[in-house]
Amino acid sequence: MIALAERPSDFDFAKFTERNDFLAGPMNAAFEKPISACHGKFGGRVPDGKLDPKVLAETTRIVGRYVKAMDRADYPSLLFAIENCARTVNSQFAQHKPHDDRFPEEARRDALFTSFHVLKNLMIMLHPFVPATMERVRASLNLPADVFSLDQLGSSIPAGHAIGAMAKFFPATAPPPTH
Repeated sequence: MIALAERPSDFDFAKFTERNDFLAGPMNAAFEKPISACHGKFGGRVPDGKLDPKVLAETTRIVGRYVKAMDRADYPSLLFAIENCARTVNSQFAQHKPHDDRFPEEARRDALFTSFHVLKNLMIMLHPFVPATMERVRASLNLPADVFSLDQLGSSIPAGHAIGAMAKFFPATAPPPTH
């Protein structure tokens, strides 16, 4: 069971600032790219694709690390694990270009299907930290409100699922004040 309220917290603010910058950049991209590619190239529906076995194995490891870190209330480690999921989505886009018709369609479908699998899990893991933002992601992904249940970790968004409209997720961070 997750023990956020029962353990001493580890809040290293320098690490949180670094993580916040990641949210505004690569994390935003991890949510926006698949939604945009889905609407632009696949009629607004999750394509029928195959889940990349390497990504499935890595996501499973990340979820395991997340649960252990959550049990210890080790927030910087939790956020680092979550960042790795975002990197996975961005890597799928860099390798297979689901948004670009010049690349093989099967690889593009598989990469986008895989990306939505990762996004669902990423959204569930981020929910305790940024619940309002994850509600916007949930709405954009057109998923039911009970999706944040821990028993949903590890599951995919099915092929053919209609994706909702893009929303604004993480705003850019302001530069630190200069004195």
